[in-house]
Amino acid sequence: MTDPVHEAHVQRALAGMAAGSLPAAEELYDLMGRWVFALTMLITGRQPCADDATIATFVHLWRYADQRPDDASATGWILKVAATRASAEMAGTPGAQGTEGTGHEPGL
Repeated sequence: MTDPVHEAHVQRALAGMAAGSLPAAEELYDLMGRWVFALTMLITGRQPCADDATIATFVHLWRYADQRPDDASATGWILKVAATRASAEMAGTPGAQGTEGTGHEPGL
């Protein structure tokens, strides 16, 4: 379970990112970057892949921050995006780094 205070900060930063705020994106990275990297490292087992998946996660969040499912916590959704990106990285899926033509659903 996520700390409610942390979750509130993540939600606020994600909402700011959805509005195009670069400072909010920086805050979100400060709040979640270590968690995202740890999860992608756990899934991929390789730092270069985890680095790429972490970058792809934050690119996805920047593009689709306004599309978080209503029933998902901000932290849970971000970690789901990270897990999906890490899995795509391991599978060698084109667009795993968040480039156009991925064929993914924005909300993941």
